Amino acid sequence: MRAQLSRRRSRTSGCAARRTLAELWKIATEQIGLRPVDWDNKDLKKIASGLNNIVDGIAHLRNAKSGAHGKSEEQRRSITIKP
Repeated sequence: MRAQLSRRRSRTSGCAARRTLAELWKIATEQIGLRPVDWDNKDLKKIASGLNNIVDGIAHLRNAKSGAHGKSEEQRRSITIKP
């Protein structure tokens, strides 16, 4: 098991800093078998799909609402995130 994980890390860790959250999530779910298509059970498929939706939402929220893209302090304060 350790050897298998080590091989997987070496194949995917080379340029992880340049990958998007969606790309990293895809790699992770493929490696740990967490894709909805990996499950026969309907309830587990829903859970896996829900996790995909959460990651997708976080990626979009970060891109749209974060200061990581050159927003000023005032612009960051003016963004209100409500549930």
